[in-house]
Amino acid sequence: MDVAALFRTNGGTWIVGLDDLEPDYAAALCRAYNNWMRDYCATDPDRLKGIALLPLQALDLAIEEARRAVTELGFVGVTVHTEPVNGRLLYDEEVEPLWTEVERLGAAVCLHGTSTAPGREDISRKFLRHPSPRTMTHALSFPTQIMGAMAGLTMTGVLERHPALRVAFLEANCGWLPWLLYRLDDQHAKYVETDLSLQPSEYFLRQCVLSMEADEELAADVMERYGNDIMVISTDYPHPDSAFPHAMDEFFELDLPDESRRKVLWDNCARLYALES
Repeated sequence: MDVAALFRTNGGTWIVGLDDLEPDYAAALCRAYNNWMRDYCATDPDRLKGIALLPLQALDLAIEEARRAVTELGFVGVTVHTEPVNGRLLYDEEVEPLWTEVERLGAAVCLHGTSTAPGREDISRKFLRHPSPRTMTHALSFPTQIMGAMAGLTMTGVLERHPALRVAFLEANCGWLPWLLYRLDDQHAKYVETDLSLQPSEYFLRQCVLSMEADEELAADVMERYGNDIMVISTDYPHPDSAFPHAMDEFFELDLPDESRRKVLWDNCARLYALES
């Protein structure tokens, strides 16, 4: 592994997803986490790249922390909760200044679902009541959260207004992408509720990437349809459902051309995080 982008795990999910955290407290927890991540990455800064945790409970402080994380800590991206926090959605008008600042900073926006349902409106709550909660949340929560975030950012014009904003939709598999892009294009053409200059699918293809699992056979079909510039790799290390330590062995067993392998493993990730090729 030449370079790894490092993300929060369950503890960070609860920091950014809890509705009832006091805004100043949520921001302080994010700063503490990001400081720890900076120290961890300092052991090998050329290889370890931090992704900053931002508190949607406090938008002004989230903007301030994004600026600090990129300009002072050297992070290459930011992450926020995909689900509503205190009823606030990623594509609400009040969140717009955050996207403006992240676009200006040139950092990536990295969206990652969760199965722990910290917030009152988290879609995972309905799956956690199922007799097979882990199966249901892992199979359904991650992709439905990411689909909602992708559709929301597209259909409210966030991606239209921020064409230089690079967005990664992570750890939710990729096989559903053709259906979602087809459906958004189809429904937008029928209802035209948002003034967009492009088809919804074109915004994804212009400025977004989606992650595949190391053993995800459907990734070949998705790339055959949309090209190999849209896909990055997710190892999910060290979570118990990750492919570690066989992730790369399984990836190279997939029927992918060498060019696509290079794009997925390096070129697309380097472009997302603005790394030297």
